[in-house]
Amino acid sequence: MRVQPYPAAPFIAIVILRTRLYTPSLHLGVEQMRGADMTDETVSHTQVAAGQLKAIVERIERLEEEKKEVADQIKEVYAEAKGNGFDTKTLRRIVSLRKKPVEERDEEEALLDLYMSALGMLPVAD
Repeated sequence: MRVQPYPAAPFIAIVILRTRLYTPSLHLGVEQMRGADMTDETVSHTQVAAGQLKAIVERIERLEEEKKEVADQIKEVYAEAKGNGFDTKTLRRIVSLRKKPVEERDEEEALLDLYMSALGMLPVAD
C-alpha cells in the first residue's frame, strides 16, 4: 500500500513490523483503528509508535526552547560587549576563528591572501 503525503494534515505514516504501512489519525480511538483491518497486535504497535513519536516531538520542542534561551543569552552578551565599546562583528569573527583548528585558519588566510593578491588588493612589495 502506497501512502500519499498529506501536507499539514493530522495523519502520520507508521511502519508496522509486519511490513504493512498504515496512516491512522493520532486522535482516533482503538475501536476506530480496529475498523481499519488492524489486529490487536497492530493497534498495540501503532499506539507504541504514536507514544514514541509524541515523546520525540516533545523532546525536540524542549531542546528548541533551550536553544532559543541560549541564543537570547548570547545576544545579551554581544549587546553588553557593544555597550563596552567592542565591535560585535569582529567579536563574532574571533569566536568563529577560535572554533577552527590552527591549520584550517592558516589555510583560509593563505587563500584569502592569494585571492586578494590576484585581484590587486594587497600592496605590492618593493
